[in-house]
Amino acid sequence: MVLIDRQFYISVINKIELLGFAGITVNEELKFQELINAANVLDLDGDIVNSTIEIRKQRKTKLPDAIIAATALVNKLTIITRNTKDFDKIEGLAVVNPYDI
Repeated sequence: MVLIDRQFYISVINKIELLGFAGITVNEELKFQELINAANVLDLDGDIVNSTIEIRKQRKTKLPDAIIAATALVNKLTIITRNTKDFDKIEGLAVVNPYDI
């Protein structure tokens, strides 16, 4: 199974989470920035905001996770994460744990 073939996407929230850690080393920041530069970063728009609101109304979901899920739903993308439990109850969302493959 190929998880990422040519291009991949991340939510602007992923960018914030990767670069926003206190105590991140210069080397880690460079690696994260390289990953971010290779990705297509999806910003918030009205559809993602509205989808985030609906997810938050339906499920007890942390705001960053709701935004990531909404970004994936609106753009018809699959989330690749080890942390599937934060996303597994969101209807219509495709989630893959790469460690299960």
